[in-house]
Amino acid sequence: MQQAAYSLIPEQNKQETHLKIGRLLLKNTRDEELEEKIFEIVNKLNYGVELIREKDVRENLASLNLRAGIKAKVSTAYKSAISYLNTGINLITENSWLTQYQLTLKLHESAAEANYLYGEFEEMEKLVDIV
Repeated sequence: MQQAAYSLIPEQNKQETHLKIGRLLLKNTRDEELEEKIFEIVNKLNYGVELIREKDVRENLASLNLRAGIKAKVSTAYKSAISYLNTGINLITENSWLTQYQLTLKLHESAAEANYLYGEFEEMEKLVDIV
């Protein structure tokens, strides 16, 4: 039933729909439940990432991607971890090293480590050089 309803949504509206669902999930998730639902929430929000323009909302989503990336890395899901962490890096601005230093550093360090564990040494070296 859900698949049938989903197929009726026009392609151009799917990002907006996922973003709305992700925002509702995040809003209605208690802090103590967030870790348990992090992948579901972040996946929905990431699907609509191109629609997010506000700097603070992008930084918050980058932080959620960091949490999801670390959780995936701990679970040895390195490819997923890399995806979450790269999304987080792409969400922050170039001057984030000045305005959100800890978040920016942690995203890059975690992405470098995940790439190392996955055997992507060239990408790991690029991230290490940035740090």
